[in-house]
Amino acid sequence: MSGSSETLLGRVLIGFGMLLAAADLAVSASATQLLDIPSDPRLGSEVRALRSTFVNEELARYREKGQLGCVNYCRQVHRAFDRIKRAAVKQSAEAKRLTLVVVRDPGIDAWASATGHIFISESFILRHSLVEAEIAMALAHEVMHVLLAHEVFGMTLVKALNPVNRERPLETLYEDLESDLSMMMNLSSILKEQEHEADEGGLLLAALAGYAPRDQTRLLIKLKSNEKSGFNLTHPLALERIVRVNTLMPIAIKIRQRYGGQ
Repeated sequence: MSGSSETLLGRVLIGFGMLLAAADLAVSASATQLLDIPSDPRLGSEVRALRSTFVNEELARYREKGQLGCVNYCRQVHRAFDRIKRAAVKQSAEAKRLTLVVVRDPGIDAWASATGHIFISESFILRHSLVEAEIAMALAHEVMHVLLAHEVFGMTLVKALNPVNRERPLETLYEDLESDLSMMMNLSSILKEQEHEADEGGLLLAALAGYAPRDQTRLLIKLKSNEKSGFNLTHPLALERIVRVNTLMPIAIKIRQRYGGQ
């Protein structure tokens, strides 16, 4: 590899590491820049405490329904998660709190909690016939949501959109997100951009873990084939996501070649 390529890769990795290390600062700084409001340094802790209760309730619900834990894809899921987490920990100490939760729920795909819990459903894996590398890409995407503090940033914006929200309990704000269409429409462009960020960061993270970057495109193509028609307020179209990650593909390939799996 040439000296210029080494320098470029070094800059990319330094930037990636700084992005993760500064995630908490980014939440407050971005909110202040975009909306000119004071940030609340307590919000992150409050969100994690509230979501911890929710996660525990979800775990209890899955346990009661007999849907908690893997059955058919244990080796692939755990190996993928272990590799992604190892790569993430090298970039950010925050990654140490990442926890994998495998369920058998046909109603979900994969999602991340601000607590660091990464949920993935075996039904999602089966429905899309995902191989280990594609599972790893899905997990890396969710991991980036945690490391970039997307959920905390989202709640910062919810509080900012309406002055009344600043004094309301977090529980009621989360409830509003489920039912308030106007609030979701106001947040839509930011939520979609967060999905792009998770795609792009996940691509680089998976490359550091040794997975082939092209597997991200393969995952998105599979998601596109099952994409529902209609307007989505939270996620960009799979084709848009493919176009965005493809712009990073050359550097992701070089990162995997030089650093993948180290």
